Amino acid sequence: RPLSSQPPCRAVGVHCCQDNSLLPSVAEGPSLSGRAPRRAATADTGDIGVAQPRVILELGVDISSGPHHSTQIVAGGGPPTLVNGGNAFAVIPPELRKLSSIVAELEVALHGKVEDVKRQEEQVASERQALDDEKAAMAILGATEDRPPGACDVLKLNVGGRIFSTRRSTLTQVEGTVLEGMFSGRWDKSFDLDEEGRVFLDLDPDCFAEVLQQLRLMQLTQQTEIGWGKVPAPDRREVYFRAMLDFLGLAKLPAFTPVFSWAHPNMARGEGEGLAVSSVDGHKWAIGHTVMEGGTYQWGFKILVLQSGWCFLGLITTTRPADRSFADSSAFGWACVAQGSTQADCFIAGRAVPGYGSWSGFKEGDEVTMQLNADSGILRMKVARLPESVFHYQGLHQGPWRVHVNLYSNGDKVELLSSTNF
Repeated sequence: RPLSSQPPCRAVGVHCCQDNSLLPSVAEGPSLSGRAPRRAATADTGDIGVAQPRVILELGVDISSGPHHSTQIVAGGGPPTLVNGGNAFAVIPPELRKLSSIVAELEVALHGKVEDVKRQEEQVASERQALDDEKAAMAILGATEDRPPGACDVLKLNVGGRIFSTRRSTLTQVEGTVLEGMFSGRWDKSFDLDEEGRVFLDLDPDCFAEVLQQLRLMQLTQQTEIGWGKVPAPDRREVYFRAMLDFLGLAKLPAFTPVFSWAHPNMARGEGEGLAVSSVDGHKWAIGHTVMEGGTYQWGFKILVLQSGWCFLGLITTTRPADRSFADSSAFGWACVAQGSTQADCFIAGRAVPGYGSWSGFKEGDEVTMQLNADSGILRMKVARLPESVFHYQGLHQGPWRVHVNLYSNGDKVELLSSTNF
């Protein structure tokens, strides 16, 4: 293309360098550069090339327009090169351009295939995880891949006249318990059977149903333990339910030590550490050794001497109360009829509530049993003289509860005892 209004310049000539000889020019006209056509030099040494045929096209430019550089296109042996003033630029031939286009298309296609493979791998991983989850769920429900044909893990139980169906693994999942040993298979031939051949257990069916419910929940959620102390007992079966848990080895009743560890200066210990004896008139207290913060505890009192007809039996959380310890804000318990009153006092968080729950007061010789469920915050009391009555408080906060006695008259005496029955 012309650089000015002058006629366009023309290519001077084409020279072949394979045999170091000049070929006739393929274009007419003298070189506009004013020089004879040059023989091609090799790319490596600058000497006359003899290894590969290379074609040099020298393009002239109009010198009338000012300074210029001759431009050559060198072809042969390697990719054609455009040389302009000492600067080289690659000139891609159509064949190479087509090949490059094909490579680009292949790269796009390969990238798409890689993405497809990644998606397939993710789908396979997701399906494998779903299969593993399914196997785990089926294992929880009792299905195993390696179970022999005809094998059955289902047990039918007759508990107190109610029929239960469950898996052996549900009953044996809490290791080291009596319940696990019972249904481990070692005693299958020793169970009593009903007329239908079902294992018969002479237990309360409502309480057993609650135990089975908790075991099923444990298996379903894969918990490692059950807080039996917080499991509510069926209505009006608290004592039996705790005793059954103890019998089955699921929740042992916490040990209770019948010892007074703290006492008012005017409270003597008597002949034993579980005996509290009033040495002078006036209110004084004794507090037990065992801290009851969790679980269910039982203990007993025996009122050996009650001269004035007044005493307090119950719980407290402090070990250094005032003389009138029953008025402490953490005190819960029952007392006798106070002087000038017609009803026996009941103390709820240190506040006197006369006659609460129809309580009529203690008498000398009374045998008293108390039970604390520290997890549910319920305190119960029974007096052997009143076999049909159970007195109770609920809503006790979580705390370091201890047995608590307060006596008044000189010579009054109360003994602290262990108790397994309520």
